[in-house]
Amino acid sequence: LKTIIRGANAPFQDLIGSMKEFMGLYVTALANEKNVLEADYGVLIKGRKETEPTGVVLANSILAEKNAVLASRVKSVNQYIELLNEIGKGHQYLYDHMDKLSDKEVLSAMLNYAQKITQIYSAIQALK
Repeated sequence: LKTIIRGANAPFQDLIGSMKEFMGLYVTALANEKNVLEADYGVLIKGRKETEPTGVVLANSILAEKNAVLASRVKSVNQYIELLNEIGKGHQYLYDHMDKLSDKEVLSAMLNYAQKITQIYSAIQALK
């Protein structure tokens, strides 16, 4: 196990970093999507409150629903990034301490991080 941790840490940390960077770009894309929705629906709604009040109510309702979906996605992505952080920290901890830890302590540390990951993953699943 120590040999695997030793050899895999650098590429593993690179992978985690790349995944977090990609997720950050996805959050930016979601923010851009929100801005486009706000602009498009703003144009649709603008000046129609008096002439088409029912249409404006419907458009606002649809916009609110779409914004809620986007907000849920952003929350999921941020929790996924937190999950990646925990995985990266757990692996780095094992790498930094592998020569100082007994087999029992390594397994205990792995179990601790696995429990944190499970909690975060459950929170992500609850958002779907």
